[in-house]
Amino acid sequence: MPEHATLRGDSWTCNLGYQKNEGACIPLVAPANGYVQGNETKCFAGFARDETGACRRLVVPANATVRNNRWTCNPGFVRSEDDACKKI
Repeated sequence: MPEHATLRGDSWTCNLGYQKNEGACIPLVAPANGYVQGNETKCFAGFARDETGACRRLVVPANATVRNNRWTCNPGFVRSEDDACKKI
């Protein structure tokens, strides 16, 4: 059993903050603008994963509010096809 692992029946799992990699438990590394939570990495509020796994700042249109890792249109507005918030 590798270092930073816990025995689970006939197998083992990596401890919190570590991930399996070729039979070992290696530390999770938070991306810029992100953090480690349990056995995964997450983006800070106002940031979201891009296609490379990086945490990028959300582009928030006018009349919208950031909520955690996404944005929603303010009351009286609705999201349009071009990712804008249009008045209802």
